[in-house]
Amino acid sequence: MRDLRSVGNHLTLLASCASIIGLLPLMATFLTIDKSALALITNGTVCLILLLLFLGTLLREWSIARKERYADITVHIHMCQHYCRDLHSMLLDILRKQQIGEPVNKDLAMGTANRMLTDILNEVQRLFAMLTGTACRACVKTIYEQGENFYVQALARDKNSAALCHEMDRWRQEHNADRLEHNSDFVNLYSNYNAGNRCFLSNNLDELRKKRKYFSSSDAAFAQRYPADEDARKLPYKSAVVWPIQQRRGATGIPDDQCIGFLAVDSPCTNVFLPSWDFEIGAGIADSLYHPLRLYSDIISQFGENE
Repeated sequence: MRDLRSVGNHLTLLASCASIIGLLPLMATFLTIDKSALALITNGTVCLILLLLFLGTLLREWSIARKERYADITVHIHMCQHYCRDLHSMLLDILRKQQIGEPVNKDLAMGTANRMLTDILNEVQRLFAMLTGTACRACVKTIYEQGENFYVQALARDKNSAALCHEMDRWRQEHNADRLEHNSDFVNLYSNYNAGNRCFLSNNLDELRKKRKYFSSSDAAFAQRYPADEDARKLPYKSAVVWPIQQRRGATGIPDDQCIGFLAVDSPCTNVFLPSWDFEIGAGIADSLYHPLRLYSDIISQFGENE
């Protein structure tokens, strides 16, 4: 049905163009235009119409292809919700055992939880890779307090990027390398969340840096970690989207809870994310992660009290 409508629209446009060309000789009669000038105008008009048709067809096909990708990712969105549900259920069971004094193997329990978080992020990575056609990465970063300062840490990543970033993530946490206030995207969502500022999205981070509208602790961390290797200091992403993981009051009357973390997706390419569509996908997944991550934090605290 969509193909038939597309053909019909194109035929209507062609008929309109043919009418314009057909009116040119009549217009020439009233405007007393000689034949050579009329031929030049007609040829120019035909070329311009064909060019516009070509560009319009390219734009239309690009738009349709992108929309078809959104249809293709529904299975991955479903799997994200599926894994979030299972993680939430498992963490509830661990918390129940802690509360009644039943022994729980900390390493086994949290190892399982971390693997389930990785499963969620694998699906997030896949769906955004399909949408953008680029090698996206996905991670969850949580906030922790050290002294009087707040920091962010990579709690989990998709499988592929975790293998590459594991050592660097551990080093950054050990050295408290990522102050919340040293990351413009995180601190803005943490401190200034409102209806017009529900996520951070940039399709060209280098351009934002030049305008001094974006800063990240990753720059200093990579420079400190690899002081003699210029290539290693280059950040592996040029575009990024970040969603806060938090509870908002909404219609339930539940008091707002401070942001507890962030869902982040990035790409090594520029101009790949669409604000009007991609925000909703990530925001839904970030909302689903709130309760599991809140439970995760409570369980870690409970383990600390029992040790």
